[in-house]
Amino acid sequence: GHSFVGALVGAVVTAGNARDESYFYKCKLNDCTITGADGGLSVGGLVGMVDQYVDVLFVGCSTENGSCSGAYNVGGLLGGTNRYSRTFVSDCVNESTPITGKLNCVGGLIGVADSLSMSVCLNKAEVNGGTDASGDFIVTGTGGLAGGSGTACLLACKNEASVKGHWGVGGLIGSSRIATEKDGQTVFGNAYFQECINSADVFGDEAG
Repeated sequence: GHSFVGALVGAVVTAGNARDESYFYKCKLNDCTITGADGGLSVGGLVGMVDQYVDVLFVGCSTENGSCSGAYNVGGLLGGTNRYSRTFVSDCVNESTPITGKLNCVGGLIGVADSLSMSVCLNKAEVNGGTDASGDFIVTGTGGLAGGSGTACLLACKNEASVKGHWGVGGLIGSSRIATEKDGQTVFGNAYFQECINSADVFGDEAG
């Protein structure tokens, strides 16, 4: 597909400003290849995109083997969310599905989330974010667990695989810097970590 690509759900959409909820309980992705278009947006192993105001919950979900790739917002479970959405992830793991993104927000479990709460989660697959910064967009946000976030709270989470990207690269979360164009407005989110571990190499090809 082009954008909003997921093995189970392409896009979780709400009506108007309703605060709707979607649950994914013990869902498993095995030996699947999930691919978005060269300039596609929001590609996830289970879910591509979550609409604004939606609460989405992943509990006991996993992904194994196969691959997941796209341009913007690429994650092992979820590609990306819109503003005012809330993402809750508990007891989930990416066992061995490598994640590859050409540009922004690439993560082992979550590409990008506006509000993220994650507990007892694990990534064991390589995450490779974009490195070509020659265009008009900022190439930022590559993380072992999440590529990018607004407000984030992580408890007892771990990354065990290498993470590579351009700018804003982290073992757990890549970046809380929210911007799309090099000269555009920038917003910084807050992140809280407790009892989290990164035990793998992290590579960024530009400091900042």
